[in-house]
Amino acid sequence: MWLLDDAKYTAVVTDQCELFFLQLWHNMVHRSATDSFRMRCMNSLNILEELHDLVQKQKSGLPDESDIKLVAEEAMHILKTDSVIKSHFGQWVSLLMPLIDKIVSVDVQGKEKKQLFPVYGLLSYYLRDVCAALRGSYRARQIDALQGALFDGKSIDQVFEHTGIILSAFIHEGYSIESLFSLLQSGLPIQE
Repeated sequence: MWLLDDAKYTAVVTDQCELFFLQLWHNMVHRSATDSFRMRCMNSLNILEELHDLVQKQKSGLPDESDIKLVAEEAMHILKTDSVIKSHFGQWVSLLMPLIDKIVSVDVQGKEKKQLFPVYGLLSYYLRDVCAALRGSYRARQIDALQGALFDGKSIDQVFEHTGIILSAFIHEGYSIESLFSLLQSGLPIQE
């Protein structure tokens, strides 16, 4: 991890959790950072949008069931690890997870794949609504959770989770990595 010069920031940032947040943001968007420190591309909103898109296209036979299964597996993992989704959108998760699990557990190469057609229909219906709900408040709830992690809970794990998701949401909304890096630079001067 690329560490910022702590001495430069101690006058402005005295809390170790807040300093960790600055270092994390810097490493997740810095063009020279190694991939292992970069932000994840997918968050709960954009993986569900991708799954919805694939399920919708499946009606015309475009994506292969194995492609849908791969995205469903990733969606399942992301939904299980996203604390904001679990705490604020739990009712949606309880509807989606059995359907996603069905897609993941069915052998898409065998005869069982016919069982997926009704699942796709119901999943598409739920995904349309859950994606609309997430578009309305997901990033704001992640920012609130980050604020709580930074100033109330002082949890480095939560700072890591929410910072990555927020950056991923910004990228999904069309912000460039360079613009996200410049936000950090404009807030506190960083020498490279």
